[in-house]
Order: sequence, then C-alpha cells, then structure tokens
Amino acid sequence: MKRGSKTLGWVAQLHPSRARELDARSPVFVAELAISALQQGAQGVAKFSDLPRFPSITRDVALEVPADLATAKVAAFFSTLKEPLFAGASLFDVFTDTTGQKLASDKKSVAWCLTYRASDRTLAAKEVDEAHARVLKTLVGTLPATIR
Repeated sequence: MKRGSKTLGWVAQLHPSRARELDARSPVFVAELAISALQQGAQGVAKFSDLPRFPSITRDVALEVPADLATAKVAAFFSTLKEPLFAGASLFDVFTDTTGQKLASDKKSVAWCLTYRASDRTLAAKEVDEAHARVLKTLVGTLPATIR
C-alpha cells in the first residue's frame, strides 16, 4: 500500500498450505502497517482518480542482487522510470540462502511484478514485450542486478 512514493504497509495472503497447517477454514491474510506513515498521511486531502479504462498487462522478473541492496533502492528505480507504458512494480518474493547451496550467500533473489498499461488503448503483447525489454536493460545498466 502506498500513498505517493511513501510505503504505508504490506498486505498478503498466507499460502493455503500454511493456512491448512494452522487449521484455518478460510483464506488468511496478514498485514504490516507503518503506523507513523499512516498518521502523517491522514492530515491531507484525499485525491481520487478514475479507474483505468483499458486493462493492464503484467510481467514478472526475478533479479539476483547483492544481499545488502535495499529493496527501497530497487523500488526507487521503478518509481523514477521514464518508460511510457510502465505503470508500476510490486515486490512479491525475496529469497536468500545462507548456506550458499542454491544462491551465493552474499546475494539474494528478488521477484517483482511489473505492470504495463496505456491510457488510450489495449496493449498488444509485442509492445509490452518491447517495453519490458527496455525496462530490464535500463535496470541492469543502473543497479547491480542480473536477471535470473
């Protein structure tokens, strides 16, 4: 959850197999909220925008990055990206392996879901693929990251 560029918290569904281990009868959701950010945001006037008229298309990407690279640095890259069809990014997985068997212990794998949308039309898969390739080329040239 974000307000502008400020992260207010995260919401996710617990994996169904883990929910079953807890004897949950319904889907289980968890949330982590930044109370101070929520309190600061409560002082302004809310702004609303129309729902998008045309659908978005997503592409997932897994990156191998240094273990000490802050997720906020990758998020900042996405928030300043100047690709016209790029609409946003959300982190959905982080993997580390302290044993070094599956991934070097000084690295981590981060997976992002990238969203593309045009305000005036439905996008074709080819133009999204081209935009996605440009985003990944810029990302690898800007951050110490490799595509997995």
